[in-house]
Amino acid sequence: MDSTAYLEILGKNLRSSIKDLKMGHNFIFQQDNDPKHTAKKTKAWFKRQKIKVLQWPSQSPDLNPIENLWKELKIKVHMRHPKNLDNLEKICMEEWAKITPETCAGLIRVFAPEETTFHLLHLSLMREYIDYEFSSLKVSPSYQECFAVGKDGNSWERYFFQDKISFEYDVERIIDDWILMGFLVGNDFIPHLPHLHINHDALPLLYRTYTSVLPELGGYINENGYLNLVHFEKYLVKLSAKMLQSLSLIESILMKSCGSKNGLKAKLEINTSMRLRAKLLKRLKIVRKRRVK
Repeated sequence: MDSTAYLEILGKNLRSSIKDLKMGHNFIFQQDNDPKHTAKKTKAWFKRQKIKVLQWPSQSPDLNPIENLWKELKIKVHMRHPKNLDNLEKICMEEWAKITPETCAGLIRVFAPEETTFHLLHLSLMREYIDYEFSSLKVSPSYQECFAVGKDGNSWERYFFQDKISFEYDVERIIDDWILMGFLVGNDFIPHLPHLHINHDALPLLYRTYTSVLPELGGYINENGYLNLVHFEKYLVKLSAKMLQSLSLIESILMKSCGSKNGLKAKLEINTSMRLRAKLLKRLKIVRKRRVK
């Protein structure tokens, strides 16, 4: 969206919104430093309309309450699984209509700057955390020897360690791959992979998969800013296998509960997990076909 489209939206909706909200003339319009907000054309329009605009400091964190409201709306819409664009628009309108003034007031109260507690983390400490998370890639025991000591039969073990990966361990490259894995769980602008949710332990799953597959790759996934598609494909194949393994475990648990009289709900959940399995297999086949082409 550019400044022209932005001004068109303001021209159609701002005055009517002010009237509906009974704000009168004593209000300040809030926006951030997006280029369409700071364009000369936009500034001139606000000046002609005699509308006061809140001064927004440069390079400041986005504390606009609407961002938090967008997040709430996205979660509600995602839970209803829209089937197409028309259905998506309908669901968005329905969920937007359900938002109450109390919800908006709560977001403003919770996220007000003067009430927000900020936790600072030094980058050097974050690097140490990441290095420790993947420290198992540095070395692993290649074999062990046991020696009996004394008449009581006590023994002690001696391990011989060697590098777990055939290439040089570089924490800088590990961090590059760690950032890439973060994209798979999505953010405000990028959708997450299906069934990969942070609150469902997606991050530990991604990290375990990376630790197990990296020794087989012969190199890192992110190579100096360029995505190695061969390595990335192997990572996704391994990730799919682990997700299918989790689904199989869920199915086995549900199958046991189906023996009871109240097993109808469990049977429905099994059918759902089977559909998820089918979707994963279908996506995996598509990736492989693209790779062959």
